[in-house]
Amino acid sequence: MDLFQDCIGGIDETHIPEMITGHDVSSYRNRHETISQNVLAACNFDLEFMYVLSGWEGSAHDSKLLIDALTKRRTAIKVPQGKYFLVDCGFPNRRQFLAPFRVFDIISKILVVKDVTLQMKLSCSIYVMLL
Repeated sequence: MDLFQDCIGGIDETHIPEMITGHDVSSYRNRHETISQNVLAACNFDLEFMYVLSGWEGSAHDSKLLIDALTKRRTAIKVPQGKYFLVDCGFPNRRQFLAPFRVFDIISKILVVKDVTLQMKLSCSIYVMLL
């Protein structure tokens, strides 16, 4: 049984370096402190582009781009009934868009917190040396 039989492709975003002048510079600064434009793209499993949305500031979040692609554009992304796209964790899990479940990320953060707490209880000097 094909687990992804109704999946029609994947959606992700990427940052394209950009030269901006004037007062708009701060909104184009992404989380890596570089000036960029955020571009959303959908591809099928033959690596063909199905949809591209460009023009967003580098500071725009993935979910904001997806909402714009679904609702605010004349050329909105179309997802056939009963089909879906795979998306990364930056996108919301919603009908027709399947993001991975982040349980490992949560567990690893809990383990790190417990490990740091244990190290601090054993010896503050050991904790400082480990950094």
